[in-house]
Amino acid sequence: MAVEVTTTDASGATYSETFTIAVGDVNEGPSDIALSNASVDENAAGAVVGTLSTTDVDAGDSHTYAVDDARFEVVGGELKLKDGVSLDHEAESSVAVEVTTTDASGATYSETFTIAVGDVNEGPSDISLSNASVDENAAGAVVGTLSTTDVDAGDSHSYAVDDARFEVVGGELKLKDGVSLDHEAESSVAVEVTTTDASGATYSETFTIAVGDVNEGPSDIALSNASVDENAAGAVVGTLSTTDVDAGDSHTYAVDDARFEVVGGELKLKDGVSLDHEAESSVAVEVTTTDASGATYSETFTIAVGDVNEGPSDIALSNASVDENAAGAGVGTPALKWSVAS
Repeated sequence: MAVEVTTTDASGATYSETFTIAVGDVNEGPSDIALSNASVDENAAGAVVGTLSTTDVDAGDSHTYAVDDARFEVVGGELKLKDGVSLDHEAESSVAVEVTTTDASGATYSETFTIAVGDVNEGPSDISLSNASVDENAAGAVVGTLSTTDVDAGDSHSYAVDDARFEVVGGELKLKDGVSLDHEAESSVAVEVTTTDASGATYSETFTIAVGDVNEGPSDIALSNASVDENAAGAVVGTLSTTDVDAGDSHTYAVDDARFEVVGGELKLKDGVSLDHEAESSVAVEVTTTDASGATYSETFTIAVGDVNEGPSDIALSNASVDENAAGAGVGTPALKWSVAS
């Protein structure tokens, strides 16, 4: 810098001289930091936020950077998340990060940047079912209510089921109208439910639905034999058996004709009671079977009464006197009698 100095004495005489003043270069610290971008998407591990730049009147001064949040680092002038580290919008929608720039002489300047954490759709992560059982034979029954776990609060969800017998209505997993299950055919059913959020992200889970065993009444009665000979007091007609889908169910029997009874599963005439073919060649008997839960089924059997030969039981003589001395005289005519005509 050139400076001219003029000196003047008391009489007004002057002298001038030019001096060159050297201006010493003193380091001036940085005065500002700029960040080219201040947002990053959630779940983006190791993502770059933006490029840092420092304002410093000392042209050509170099700068290094430090960050107060251990999740971040500065690499090649870029503010970024460390490798493997990501942010979560639901946990924090923005992050305040203090960046410090240091020049070659050690002078520093710090500034805090608010980094917006972008909300990216995250698919559902779980499905819950409030109940996982349904009784057999219950057409159109509701199994339970479905709910989806999704970190995106307020996201809507729809559901689909892989078993055509089921549907989801109003968030409830149910059997379609008119459709029921059968415990004897399958004691449980595996159903895969898929939930889909408003952005189309999906999650699937398989639920095992227990099919409740409900008592089903007997549906048929069989009789091993349906005939009995007349005059056979206390005779066994045949063995009774019941058809019941509930395997292992026990059954008792009742007969509507007081002459009969069931003993040890056998339909028989009561002790001392017999039938008479000549009076009735067959007998209609209604048998009722009852299971352990009290459900009943009735069936009528026609019992044939066998015709057994019955011998004569008396002789009649039309006259029982004869005169003496009447050689070769006829006494009377004999006639056989049967207790029952055969």
